[in-house]
Amino acid sequence: MVDGEKETTSGIAEYAKEKQRQGYSSVKAVDPHDGKQWDVLISGKTIARAAGSGSGCAKELAYTVRCALLDIRHLYRGVRDIDRQIDEDKWLCYIATPSHAYDYKTGEQVPAWRNEVFLVYVTDERVVYTWGWVTADPNNPHIPEDCDTRFREKVF
Repeated sequence: MVDGEKETTSGIAEYAKEKQRQGYSSVKAVDPHDGKQWDVLISGKTIARAAGSGSGCAKELAYTVRCALLDIRHLYRGVRDIDRQIDEDKWLCYIATPSHAYDYKTGEQVPAWRNEVFLVYVTDERVVYTWGWVTADPNNPHIPEDCDTRFREKVF
C-alpha cells in the first residue's frame, strides 16, 4: 500500500486527505482525485536547503511553491524531465502562473518571469521534490513548452 493510504474493510486501498510525517511540514495542495484539497509534505532538509540558498529561494519555497500547489493552471501525472533526470510515472506536476517571483540574490519580489510557468514536482509519497520556472509553450502560456513529452497524462 502506498504511504498515505489505509485499507478499508473491503480490502480496497483508500487514501487519506491529511498527511503527516516527522521532520516534514504539511502544506495544502489540490487533490488529484477530486480537485479539492489534500496535504503534501515538505521535508525539513528541503526547507533548510532553501534557507541556505538565500532569501529569494526561501521566499519562493515559502510563498510561490505553496501558492502554486493550490492555484494551479494544470495538474499532470507522470513526470519526464530530462534536465533534472526524472522519469516517474506516479509523480505529480503542479503548473501555475504566479504574478510574481523572487530574485534569488536580493530576495526582492519582482514581476513573474516573462514567458515562463512555475512547476512543482511532488513524489508518489506526496513529498515536494523540486520546483522552478521553465519556458512556457509559445502557443499556450500556461503550460511548459515541452508539455507533450514532459508528462504522461493530464489530470486537470
